[in-house]
Amino acid sequence: MHCEAGVHSLKALNLLRQLGWKYLGSVKGGMTAWSKAIESKVARN
Repeated sequence: MHCEAGVHSLKALNLLRQLGWKYLGSVKGGMTAWSKAIESKVARN
């Protein structure tokens, strides 16, 4: 799961865990951190 900065996706992930979902993951720092570290061609705000 991902979002721009990682905050909203982490909240959604925690809610899904409370509902019984397993095997979930979140991109730490969101797409902003990912694009800086992995793929600089991805547009950032």
